[in-house]
Amino acid sequence: MLAHPDLPTCEVCRRWMVDTQQWRLNRNRHGEPTRRPSYSPTPCNQCPRRDGNDKIVLSRKNRQTMDCYFEHKATGGTVADPIARRNFGLLERLFDRHRREQRQAILTATLLLGGK
Repeated sequence: MLAHPDLPTCEVCRRWMVDTQQWRLNRNRHGEPTRRPSYSPTPCNQCPRRDGNDKIVLSRKNRQTMDCYFEHKATGGTVADPIARRNFGLLERLFDRHRREQRQAILTATLLLGGK
């Protein structure tokens, strides 16, 4: 979800035609999404998720927690609620891990391309 925040769910790709360059719904001339014909294969082989599961899709409750986390990061202050503190800590660890993986990928790509 961090690397591809706007990626449609597997269910969306099964029901609708999706532009695999931008991962947005294809729309007809009236602006309505184009339904995927039953004979049309889904773009699973091109999906950044690649394993075909919906694990990156957050529940409403988890999305609210993450939104609250971002609001807190923007405004600062202490978090009095112990459950929110725990959840914010988990989110911070996830974001930190993602940042480390991104830095490692950049370093690896730079070294493979012969950069210094």
